[in-house]
This record gives sequence, C-alpha cells and structure tokens, in this order.
Amino acid sequence: MIRSKWPFYCLMAAPYLFVAASVAVYLVAGGLSGDGPAGVCLLLVLMLAGVCVPATANALRLSAGEGDGRELLRWTRRVKLSLIPFYLLLFLTTLILAITLVGLVLVPALLLVGYVMLLPSSMYGLAALRLIRRQGLLDDRRYRTHAILLFVLAADVISVADLHEFLPGGEK
Repeated sequence: MIRSKWPFYCLMAAPYLFVAASVAVYLVAGGLSGDGPAGVCLLLVLMLAGVCVPATANALRLSAGEGDGRELLRWTRRVKLSLIPFYLLLFLTTLILAITLVGLVLVPALLLVGYVMLLPSSMYGLAALRLIRRQGLLDDRRYRTHAILLFVLAADVISVADLHEFLPGGEK
C-alpha cells in the first residue's frame, strides 16, 4: 500500500507549473535579450531539485520495500497519462522553434527538459516492475523489455498500459 500519494501529484503538476513559470520569467525578464534564458534554466534546476530528485528517491525506496507492484503501476500509469499534454506541447514548441535560428539553441534544451520529466515517472515504473517481478507475476524477458521501454519517450506510456493489461487484477 502506498502511504503518501503527494509525490505522484507533485510529479503530475510539476511540468505544467514549470511551463507557466518559464513563460512568466521569460516575459518579465525581457525575452532572449535579457535574463529570460537564465531564469528558465534556474527554474529547471529548481524543478530538478524540488520534484525530480525526491520523486526518484521515493521510487527507489518503494522498490526496496514489500509493497504491491500493481498499485504502484496504476499510479505510474496515471502520472504518465497526465504528462501526455505536456509532451505534446513540448513537441509542438520544439517543432515551431526548430525552423528558426533561435531554435538551434533552444531545441536541445527543450529535449533535455522532456527527458528530465520522463526519468522520475520511469523510475516509478521500474520500481513497479521490480515489485511485480518479485511477486512472481512477470518473467525475465518481459521484465527486461519493459525496463528498456520505460526510458523511451512515447514507448513508456505503451509499456505501462501493456503491463497493466497483462497483469491479473488490472483495471479494464
């Protein structure tokens, strides 16, 4: 049983708060000519320190315990599904910026932001995989396949959904 669900809620809200705060900092700090990019980088570091690192530590703590892997997998699915609009926004922004000269500098940074947000939710998925395997509900081949897919953008959502359907007791 997962005692505290706050890390999951924080992980669901963090990217949207980051986008809103980044736009505000960028506009207030004067865009590209002022301190806008530095402010956005500072926000990214704060998001990493305040949300991503604690969420990853919580996932590692949960994987070392004796919890229910299926419940953790359900929460992982909720987090991953809640991040789909963020990744769509990130994709569209990257696509629009890629055709500009400014985009050459910003596209790698946007890709980094996307992957930074992927890692904590993937760590929860990996923790769920470890617990499910420890419960004897998952063979080694499926474990390795899903462990790799969890760290690939877009394939992670499919992997979690497939696992959820494969396991007994999954919500239909």
